[in-house]
Parts: sequence; C-alpha cells; structure tokens
Amino acid sequence: MDRRSKTRRPYPIADPARTAEYWRNRAEEARMMAVEMAHFAPRETLLKIADGYDRLAEQAEKRSLRRSARPA
Repeated sequence: MDRRSKTRRPYPIADPARTAEYWRNRAEEARMMAVEMAHFAPRETLLKIADGYDRLAEQAEKRSLRRSARPA
C-alpha cells in the first residue's frame, strides 16, 4: 500500500472555506514577514511561499467560477 494513501488530511485540499481572499491574505502576511527578514535565504523562502499562496488564490477563484456557472 502506498504511504500517501495512509495519510489523512485534516481538511480537503479544495476546501470551499479557503477562498481566494483567504489565500491572498496569507500571501500578504508572508510578504510582510519577508520584509522584516534580515537574511536573504529566509526572505526568499517566504516570498516563494507567498507566490504559492497567490497560485492557490487563483485556483480558488477558478473553482468559485465553475461552481457559479453550474446550472441550478
């Protein structure tokens, strides 16, 4: 059995509660923390994390648009 199949996530990856706004706020927080970092490597890591949150926001927007486009 694959190790990944044994691992349970505490919430679904596509959790509808995690909206684009949620992910954008997380990105903003990470960028604010990065500005305060004195060293290059941790700052770059936080900026990469923020970019990942932005990608999650884009995916959440697409999910939301697909849901709203479904016929009722």
